[in-house]
Amino acid sequence: RVFGPDHSRTLTIMNNHAGALWNLQRYDEVASVLERTHASQRRTLGEDHPLTLTSMGNLGVLKMRLGR
Repeated sequence: RVFGPDHSRTLTIMNNHAGALWNLQRYDEVASVLERTHASQRRTLGEDHPLTLTSMGNLGVLKMRLGR
């Protein structure tokens, strides 16, 4: 709430949260968090930023795991 949904610290925390959920095998929740994170990164950092590309890769791995 302090920094807002598109702040770099918020995005880092969201990504870390997705990692924790992944370790708990709560993959549907991981997908939701990663999709929101990736959308915010695309909007604020751009399509070609390394963090945006990393979250896109994480989404791809997750979707493969879930058979999507």
